Amino acid sequence: MRIAASIVIFLMAACRLAAQSHRVELLASTGAACFVDESWCDSRHIYAAAGARFAISSKWALQPEYAYANGPGLDRDHSLVANISRTFAPSVRVTPYWVAGAGSMYHRGPYGHGRELTFNTGFGFKIHISNRFFLAPEVRLGWNPFMRFGFGAGWTIK
Repeated sequence: MRIAASIVIFLMAACRLAAQSHRVELLASTGAACFVDESWCDSRHIYAAAGARFAISSKWALQPEYAYANGPGLDRDHSLVANISRTFAPSVRVTPYWVAGAGSMYHRGPYGHGRELTFNTGFGFKIHISNRFFLAPEVRLGWNPFMRFGFGAGWTIK
C-alpha cells in the first residue's frame, strides 16, 4: 500500500511539473525481459509497456511507466515504476538518454503470487523521425526483471 501511495504522489508531482514544462511525451515499447532465476534468458518474457515522459528541465524528465510481461506457462508480471531520465545532446536528431527507476511488481505464476520491489537503470536512443514522432531502442538492467531489451515509439504532445 505504501508503494502504491508513493507512486500516486510521484505521478501527481509529475503532472504538476509537466504543466510548467515544455514537453510531454507518450511512450509505448515492447521487447524481451529476463529474470535472475532463469539460465541466461532461456525462458524470455515478452513485455509491453506504456508511459509518459514529463520534462522538468531541458535534460531531466520524470517518466512513470506501466509494464506487463508474459512469461512461459502461467507466468505473468505487472509493474508500475517511477523513472527519472536524462537526455544528452537533446537538440540532435539521435538523442542518447539514461533512465533509472523503482516501483512495484505484481507476479503471478505456477508457484504462487505476490508483490515485490523492482528497480532498473539503463540507456537508449531517441531517433527522431519527425518533430513529434521518435523511435527508442533501449537496454535496462536491474532487479525484476534482471535485463530488459526493448524497442519503443513515442509522440511529443506538448
